[in-house]
Amino acid sequence: MNQKTHPTRAETRHESARAKARAARIAKLQFFSDLYGSEQNREENQKVFTQKHWQNRKRCSCQMCRNPRHSIHYKGAEKLTMQERKAQAAEIEV
Repeated sequence: MNQKTHPTRAETRHESARAKARAARIAKLQFFSDLYGSEQNREENQKVFTQKHWQNRKRCSCQMCRNPRHSIHYKGAEKLTMQERKAQAAEIEV
């Protein structure tokens, strides 16, 4: 018979550690830029993100976290992504 066995405590701890490590890597990628201030501030943001999102890494659906293109709260140039805004700024400077 194929009976499902429950994971042992060691396996559960191991999987939790893996999920936390993955959330920490995602946080490091997300909070890498200078937009988040000093190095200490970035590290603190990474720790907070990891603690909040290690069990469920899906972003929330609030307007702040959503893609601005799909938001009803942004109009015109506000709907551009950061990359498109930077490209426009570079074009204006040249």
